[in-house]
Amino acid sequence: MRVYNKWHFTIKQALKELNLTHPQFVVLASLAYLSQHDNEVTQVMISKLSGIDVMTVSQILSLLEKRGFVERKEHSRDTRAKTADRLMRWRPGHCRGGSRHDRSRKGEILLI
Repeated sequence: MRVYNKWHFTIKQALKELNLTHPQFVVLASLAYLSQHDNEVTQVMISKLSGIDVMTVSQILSLLEKRGFVERKEHSRDTRAKTADRLMRWRPGHCRGGSRHDRSRKGEILLI
């Protein structure tokens, strides 16, 4: 149990520096993984991989989009669906508040 508590504390501290909650991180990590294999990653795909319901994924992506972590667009073949198009890259020293980050290749996340 001590090992888990230490790990959990370390993770929470790292996410706090990025101004991310754990569910937000899970959505970003799922998006990064799915982006390796698919050009158009939908909220439903993220939901299935992460185990987070579609509505919650939609709300998280909306918040992450407002904060500049992702971009969403209409799906090319299904106008009802949204795709999460791009991730941002966090650099050391530019993590606090999630306001400073630079664009990176699609699907790339750097967590330091």
